[in-house]
Amino acid sequence: MGILGFCEAAPRLLFGAVGGVIVDRLRLLTGIQFLCCLPVLGLVVLYFTGNLAFWHMALLETLWATIRSMNPTAGQSMLRDLVPQAELMSAVSLYSIGFNFARIVGPSIGGVLILWIGVGGCLVFYAVSLLISGVELLGIRLATRAPGNAGENVLQEFLTGVRYMSHRRR
Repeated sequence: MGILGFCEAAPRLLFGAVGGVIVDRLRLLTGIQFLCCLPVLGLVVLYFTGNLAFWHMALLETLWATIRSMNPTAGQSMLRDLVPQAELMSAVSLYSIGFNFARIVGPSIGGVLILWIGVGGCLVFYAVSLLISGVELLGIRLATRAPGNAGENVLQEFLTGVRYMSHRRR
């Protein structure tokens, strides 16, 4: 469990901040949902063929976590385009509450589902829910906007963000 926890946490620590720059430039939330299906579908295939080994889980968890490291930033970035400016702080708070609630309640629901439909069923359920989420996001049309720092490369934009944060006490 410790190794899998590391495989899940390390990509978020390494790519979370840079992921924010990439998300701002490309607006990737829909793509992230579909890309997250790939490692999960890999687990489904390996599980049902009886070939699933620990190294598969570690590799696919690392890939999945790398993709998911951009998800919170992408979701919050999209809020700015969906919610009126006056309600943006409330929307971000509600998004954060929902995100953390899912992290607390999700494992409990997963434990019950394992009893009802088994591990393979849970993996299939998760893959299907990611696909449905991606399809639903396809229907959202956002206004086109130019990136804030179109002339900078990703590293310059990242450093601009770090400088901004270092000068803000909040």
